[in-house]
Amino acid sequence: MRSLKTTRAMKPFSFFIAVFAFSPLLEGCGGSAGNTTSQPTPVSAPALSYGDLFSNSMPTAPADDGGFGMPANAAAPADKFEGRLDLVNPAGNGSVSVITDTYGAFYGSVSPWEHLAPFSFEFVQDGNYLIPAQQGLVYTGSQAWNYIVGPGRAWTESDDSGYTRASFPFTLVNRNDNCTHNGEMTFLFSNAKSPNISNVRYQITQETCLWTKFNLWGNISATYTPYSVVNDATIKSNNENEVANRLPVKPLSALTTDYPNSGVIPSNFISAYQSQPDIATYGLFIDGVIYSSGCPTRFGEYAYCNEMRLPTYSVTKSMLNGVAMMRLGQLYGPGVYSQLIKDYLPQYVDGGDWSNVTFDNTIDLATGNYLSAVSMSDENTPQATTFFDEEDYTPKINDAFTAFPSQVPPGTV
Repeated sequence: MRSLKTTRAMKPFSFFIAVFAFSPLLEGCGGSAGNTTSQPTPVSAPALSYGDLFSNSMPTAPADDGGFGMPANAAAPADKFEGRLDLVNPAGNGSVSVITDTYGAFYGSVSPWEHLAPFSFEFVQDGNYLIPAQQGLVYTGSQAWNYIVGPGRAWTESDDSGYTRASFPFTLVNRNDNCTHNGEMTFLFSNAKSPNISNVRYQITQETCLWTKFNLWGNISATYTPYSVVNDATIKSNNENEVANRLPVKPLSALTTDYPNSGVIPSNFISAYQSQPDIATYGLFIDGVIYSSGCPTRFGEYAYCNEMRLPTYSVTKSMLNGVAMMRLGQLYGPGVYSQLIKDYLPQYVDGGDWSNVTFDNTIDLATGNYLSAVSMSDENTPQATTFFDEEDYTPKINDAFTAFPSQVPPGTV
């Protein structure tokens, strides 16, 4: 779980913070989970052998996700990957099994949701770490997907005919949305053999997106272009520092041995959700240690649990606004909170009544401009959908003002 930080808990077992990450059950759902198909039956994991990765045949089902990870006793990589990895024609490759499609995204064979977006990423290798040069959100131009690619591993297996094996986690992120769909890729490569790369096996079998759930998998041809990546030494150093400063992780079951007198029963933390298949992962942070449930998928344990990208939805919106206002207060003094929105956004005349709305009113969600005071009502309106879907600044800022009329004086509701 990336970037999980909080304050140190008091000893002995007097305080802890629970961290749940799951497909959101309420927020932004906009209705029931419709267009649901039957859950595909997990199958035994293919070996993902040398023959599998050089085969042009398509796999009939996802493999066991654990098979994408580096074995504990793996030999050091015989070769070094540095350069660019490109997938050839992702739009023409892959199989999909739709589980839930509330909003009808998978509407036909030409749907961009049914295959990967264009994929072209630089990597450098440091020991057995395979590190993408860019790890943040990468815009692809796809109408459906953007990418986040995380650090993976490279190693040698005796049955790979002199090739080095590599794998890494990747995440499909809904365009203009916070949903994440987590998967892995694996391939063989060599700087001495021809061809210098096998096909790339990939799959998506887990998500934090209640309304769009699917399995996506394939075996796709790829090109490996070796060259020295700009700032490769810095990329390696940054990865080394990040790994060295990670918090230690233990299985959730270790709570009973680390805190034998606490009375904690790990299974009770999700007793209300035992029949709910939408939990991605959960855990506790106690005394500097993350106690993790692991990252189960529909096809085994996710190979890169520590790299899994998890959206936080309204936690992010609340924290961003609060931190931004604290920074403005630090720079300009507390008087900034009482300054008026209209003095900074001339579009305020487009709709509602913003003549006396302050930054403080806005941070409190008390502007007085809304359609309905009923919880979640405004978020599920066509006006809100239009606002969410706009990507350009001019129409988006216009929608922010025109969608919601004045109802009460600011600061009162």
